[in-house]
Amino acid sequence: MKFADVVVTGIGVESPGGRYDTEEQSLLPNIVQGRSGISQVPFSDDKLEFKVWGRCPWVTRESIRAVLPTDQRRMLRWFSRNTELAIAAGDAALKHSGILQQVEPQRFGVLTASDAQDLPLEAFLSVAKELADDEQFADANVIRAMSRNCGGSDWMIRTVPFNPAMALGALANASGLSLNFATACAASLVALGEAYWAIRTGRQDAILAGGVYGRLTPASIAGLLALREIVSPSGPPDMAPEAVCRPFDAGRNGIVLSEGAAFLVLESREHAERRGAQVLAELKGYGLTTAPGKIVEPDAKWFAEAISESLRWAGVARDSVGHVSAHATSTQLGDVAECEAIRAVIGSEVPVTSLKSTQGHLIIASGAMAAATEVLALQ
Repeated sequence: MKFADVVVTGIGVESPGGRYDTEEQSLLPNIVQGRSGISQVPFSDDKLEFKVWGRCPWVTRESIRAVLPTDQRRMLRWFSRNTELAIAAGDAALKHSGILQQVEPQRFGVLTASDAQDLPLEAFLSVAKELADDEQFADANVIRAMSRNCGGSDWMIRTVPFNPAMALGALANASGLSLNFATACAASLVALGEAYWAIRTGRQDAILAGGVYGRLTPASIAGLLALREIVSPSGPPDMAPEAVCRPFDAGRNGIVLSEGAAFLVLESREHAERRGAQVLAELKGYGLTTAPGKIVEPDAKWFAEAISESLRWAGVARDSVGHVSAHATSTQLGDVAECEAIRAVIGSEVPVTSLKSTQGHLIIASGAMAAATEVLALQ
């Protein structure tokens, strides 16, 4: 089989530290100048460790309505926060690439990374209040209470992980391969990697791929705070919010949670050149491993194997690597394991950076965010 070259022709990013969309291209300048998008949590108090986060307040229901074609605006009732952010970044990537109406729908896919969206806290409280006198929590009563208080039948559609993929498929008029990945922080890189293989092997001509995280909700925050080994993003009392996340620093003490989305348009070089698209970069390799063990005890061995596999498929010698964009979430164990893996495979001389200090941790979207930023830096 002859493998196709896979290239990047479009980028869209909505992140706390900057944007790359049709209205603003502040992402790379902000990173270069060290401008942070991390801010104080408005509901913080002395008893709550969660004090800072990163948000994208410019992405609103109204801004998304303006992006959608008129015949798709009725879908807004089913959009979660994940979907709003995904539409903003995905639309920007599609427009940047100029691919709309230039690819056969069945040869155009959408691969997303997204997890389930939490229901609004108010909905949970309403359900709990309605069921307060039901000692048995009968299934029929629970179903009725959730239907009444969570938006009727719409709540299930809003919360499914696949919601952004459905919305982006409609926006892009893409009827080809459609998949969603929820493999935690690796998910959006998995989406890009599987898109790479689908195009490389001729299954698709082009794919909109990336990830989104929009779960700045009490339930999500409480869950992360329960992982004491990972999250304690308070910092010293006098530390400014933008200085709390410190990847690779000796004083690092946990992630800063952020919302955001990043999407890239990938296509075969032949297809891109045939339609006269600008090629921004080439995606040459992809490595994937599964690390058995605890999420809070990362093993450098599996990180190293994923790096090695990507270099093998790319046909790139390790001494040819000029820069590593690390995951580096500012955790005690994770940053060390990643350093060990990079040193074992590539060596100790290559420059290594992490975006988390200015963007926070976009969880599922973090890999695509790093990939998009690397492509912009190459320009």
